[in-house]
Order: sequence, then structure tokens, then C-alpha cells
Amino acid sequence: MGSWLELISYVSYLLMAVMFGLFIPFFASEMYQQLKAKKLAEKIADNQDYERYDIDLLEVLLRDKRIETKYLKLLIRHILSHIHENSENNEKLNYFKKVYADYNSDEIYNDISQPISVQVKALKKVLDEPQQTVLSNLAYNIKILEAKSQFSKKLNMALTIISILVTIIGIAYPFFSK
Repeated sequence: MGSWLELISYVSYLLMAVMFGLFIPFFASEMYQQLKAKKLAEKIADNQDYERYDIDLLEVLLRDKRIETKYLKLLIRHILSHIHENSENNEKLNYFKKVYADYNSDEIYNDISQPISVQVKALKKVLDEPQQTVLSNLAYNIKILEAKSQFSKKLNMALTIISILVTIIGIAYPFFSK
């Protein structure tokens, strides 16, 4: 009976280690991305030639620094915060407030992956106002499908790692139980 309890405790320790092994890199990556976005925001906010920064250029800068484009809204908020705290230039603050408002007006289209969002934005320019509601519903559904796809990819990866570890334990247990 003691060997079964030992096996269960080892398996539970292993599962906890796997969970920490899966979640710690994820959280570290998220924090690192946010830190890089904040540093980039400070550089942009301190730049005197602020009028050249539009949403497209900010996306390019994010990609250049290997920051995911989902952090664009965070980048703009950090820029606004840094300007508000460290600058007396109201024109610069108002400019980035306008950039933030422009980003929020198309937010449903911005959260879609890059190849699809380009096509959806092009369709938005072509379609009339009544048809754009259908397009926004389509974009919302695409965003939901992409989120489900990302979740299922992460879940499949976690289940694969756990199944590999359980298989290794199943193979190794008879050798160590003697």
C-alpha cells in the first residue's frame, strides 16, 4: 500500500512541476513583452518628432522590437502616461490621445491576426455604413474563433507534455519498484 501512496505523491509532484513549467515561462514572456513595450513607449514619448507616429508606424516598431502587436493599446497607454507625467507639451499629449481614440474606434478590427485584419480593414473602407455592421459582426466572430484556437493550441500542448510525462513514469515505474 505504501508503494501506491509513493507513486501517487510522485505523480502529483510531477504534475505540479509540469504546471509550474508551463505557466512560469508564459508569465515571464508576458511580463518581458510588457516591459519592452513600456521602454519603447518611453523612447517614443521623449522623441520631439512625435507627429510621425501613427498606428501603422507603432505596429511596425512593435514588430521591429519583437513585441506582439496585441500590446499596441498598452504601448499607446504607456506613451500617454509618460507624456502626462514627464512633459508639459499639451500638443504631444493631445496628438497621442487622438491616436488612442483612432485605435479604439477600430478596436474590433485591431484584435484580429495581421493577414485577416488587413483584408477586413480594406473591406471596411469599401463598404457602405449599413454593411459595416455586418463586417463588424464578422470581425467579432473571427476574434472569438482565434481566441478559441489559441486556447486549444495551448491546451493541446499542455496535454501532450502531461501525457509524455505519464508515459515516462509508466515505463520507468516497473524498473524502480523492484
